[in-house]
Amino acid sequence: MKDRARALIFHATSVPSGWRRVLFDTARARLPFGWASGGGNYETLSYVLDWRDAFAASPRLQAELVDINDAFAFRSGLRRLRSVDLAVILHSALGDRPGRLAAASAAFQARSCRLLALVGNEHALLDEKLAFLRDVQADVIGSQLPLDSARWLYSGCERSAVVAAPHALNAELYRPLGRDRPVDVGFRGDAHSGTDANGDVRSRVLELFRRQGPAWGLRTDIEYFRLPRRQWCEFLNRCQAVVGAESGPRHLRYGDESASGRVVSSRHFEAIGTATCQILVEGRYNDILRADDHYLALREDFANHADVLDRFRDPGQRAAVAARARDYVLASHTYPHRVESLLDQTLFQPSPPRARGA
Repeated sequence: MKDRARALIFHATSVPSGWRRVLFDTARARLPFGWASGGGNYETLSYVLDWRDAFAASPRLQAELVDINDAFAFRSGLRRLRSVDLAVILHSALGDRPGRLAAASAAFQARSCRLLALVGNEHALLDEKLAFLRDVQADVIGSQLPLDSARWLYSGCERSAVVAAPHALNAELYRPLGRDRPVDVGFRGDAHSGTDANGDVRSRVLELFRRQGPAWGLRTDIEYFRLPRRQWCEFLNRCQAVVGAESGPRHLRYGDESASGRVVSSRHFEAIGTATCQILVEGRYNDILRADDHYLALREDFANHADVLDRFRDPGQRAAVAARARDYVLASHTYPHRVESLLDQTLFQPSPPRARGA
């Protein structure tokens, strides 16, 4: 392998949603920079851009970004799958709508390079995503799920190594800004009902603090909408703490079986990066975050809420939890750490022989 591996990074600047999106993004890519920045992009889903930027900036790669919604760039990238060392498919391309990739399965089958596929939204459109991964025989599948759940979900992809690829911290963006924090407990994000994939406990804890927070003497700011990532960073820097829970469904179902679909979210790392304390419902968090060490742990029945509030109101305890979490994440859980690990597992680990497409 050369000093810098030649890599194609397949991503989507906007949610792949049909031929109109392809026409729009293909045209936009050829107009002066800054034109029509809106229209379904991922500015409010920071992790999509953070993963893309981390791969593009890796010193181990000579990386080229390939937008699957840009018809000309995508066609060119597919042709070069026989002349590079590595192809990476990011969550934005294999998350919301996998149809664009599925239509190009034959080109990925005929590749001469290693293929790393990072799967987004692993509770949705599973039949389509699993069919694509089996067809192209990805060398490595990177999952946001806890590794035991990931190996269960992708057990039918027999020629692929399944590895952990949880979210991480973009430390350049999410950092303390040294400003006053007038909000005690805040939140910005999507609203979920109790029947949604990750709605049950998350919705209950948010509503608990939204309704009861003022009676507890807390200055709360809890609203249900997403912010672009720089505004989200600024909001976090206004809060002493944010409240939440694991992301994903309690039970990830496929066929007649199920496994835990709960995961650590990119939003947890973003709060940590800004030195914002977190009050979270106790959980596994991909075995990364530890209860009462990296966050103030609230029981799922909320029975210990008085104790949690006492610890939150102690400035020393609150600051210690935030600082401990930040030091820990900066040491081993940033996006460059994730990319380094995934490259080690993709470029230098053997995989079973696979049948090549024509």
